[in-house]
Amino acid sequence: MTRVTIVGAKSSGKTTLLFNIILGEYYCELPVPGLEVDFIESDNLLINSFSVEHPDKYAPYWPPFYAKSSALVFLVDSCDERRLPDIKHVLCDILLADDQLRDAIVLIVATKQDMPGAMSVSDISAKLDLDNKLTGHKWNILVALVVDGTDISNMAAARNLLTDVLGECRRESRVKVLVMVNKCESRECLPCDRISDELGLHALTNRWHVCHVSAKNNHGLHEAWDWLRVYIKK
Repeated sequence: MTRVTIVGAKSSGKTTLLFNIILGEYYCELPVPGLEVDFIESDNLLINSFSVEHPDKYAPYWPPFYAKSSALVFLVDSCDERRLPDIKHVLCDILLADDQLRDAIVLIVATKQDMPGAMSVSDISAKLDLDNKLTGHKWNILVALVVDGTDISNMAAARNLLTDVLGECRRESRVKVLVMVNKCESRECLPCDRISDELGLHALTNRWHVCHVSAKNNHGLHEAWDWLRVYIKK
């Protein structure tokens, strides 16, 4: 069984990732004093998630929850620059300093990229010094973008947002782009190839994927997760 660990600070988006993408799979919450630990099992894949709050107090209790993980998914709140030094310390000096994660693939997920004032992935990468700190690991950054598939007039704004989000990482192979086209239940929803053209994805050298989803009935969310899961295993 492949084991994946999802971590991040409080309000970084862990719950959204777990319930909006992996919705419907076996789920349980493990009551651990001072920790929020969740487990999900899906198709020979075990996913556990916990908050990396107060490392000075709780870090000694983390190892059992990430031991033997093939991948470490670290969620970073793109709107919270103030906490980046703490994030850098937890990621590089505590988690990846443990031999149990020495062979783990590292995926940095930049959340809340659609919010005003969000840092670009290039800024996040530079401030966390990922090029130097993660030299012993295979690592990448994921940018996830949700667009309204029924609103062609919004595509220009979405394209500009994607350009801003990528920043100087527009042609960086480590940065992957996942575009989820919402409202696929509507007959007016545009096809994925049209969305790709409107967003200018074919001009990117980054690996990217577009899929239809529906926040209304959860359609397509598993496809998004399957793409991410296959990518994580590479």
